[in-house]
Amino acid sequence: MLHNQLLAPKDGQCHGSLKKLPRDYDFTVVIPNFECVEMLEASVNLWREASPQPYIIIIDTGSCVSTVKRIEELRGNNCEIHYLRAHSWMHPSEPVSMAMDLATMHCQTKWMMATHADCFPRARDLFDQFRVIAEEQESPCVGYQITDRPHWVVNGERCHDSDWMVGHTMTLIDRDYFEKNRILWSLRAGCATKGWDISLHGNPVNKPNVIDTEVFINYELKRLGKPPVLIGDREENYVRNVNQHFDHVRSAPSAMIYAKAGSVIRRNQVEWKGKAIALAKSRLKRWKEAV
Repeated sequence: MLHNQLLAPKDGQCHGSLKKLPRDYDFTVVIPNFECVEMLEASVNLWREASPQPYIIIIDTGSCVSTVKRIEELRGNNCEIHYLRAHSWMHPSEPVSMAMDLATMHCQTKWMMATHADCFPRARDLFDQFRVIAEEQESPCVGYQITDRPHWVVNGERCHDSDWMVGHTMTLIDRDYFEKNRILWSLRAGCATKGWDISLHGNPVNKPNVIDTEVFINYELKRLGKPPVLIGDREENYVRNVNQHFDHVRSAPSAMIYAKAGSVIRRNQVEWKGKAIALAKSRLKRWKEAV
């Protein structure tokens, strides 16, 4: 009896430290993170001033102790934080796909906005803009097209499946639809279904050339006759993409992992990050003053 009382208070009000239950927000923002704490802080602060205000779920996929301490400072009534740890991954996109599945299970709202720590919203009503499109198109998924890349290369022939796929830079998802239809982000589960080898060792014709975090949700949506609604221009890797909806220092985490210190990519990332954060802080100031 006590357990039921804790789950559903008789007066319908939220008790304890939470001012508002996660399920009572209009939408949830999901942010995977790896060693991008400065950008994560700026992004979370912007989302906290969005209208309507979202609930926020951060999934860190292996940052160092000092980074984790700073991430913990973001925790609050409207933000929960979870951590993934492993000694190794089969594929570099695997931890992000795991983070997205974990976040989807934690999400309690119908609408879930998938984004990145290195991506800053530029429109305060961004959620409403995406939601209107989703409802008008009767689609469970709305967002920007995935970066251009072949997922199949057989006998030198490239498969153009990325031409119809959505990424998860800034993507609105109907979590209820995903849950009802058992749509997973998991690379391991998706590769098992396709008969692909998830590891990157070798490149036989019976495996994809590149697996992306969001590939298998796209395949499932297409199989169900509900392909994603694509808006805006396709992004490019390792550049700064700015449009009406977001400012994205694209590939910041992977540049830190794979690019050598002092390389052109790393130098560019530092410059782009500084500019994007400065603009994010300026935008945050304007949003607060407008209230």
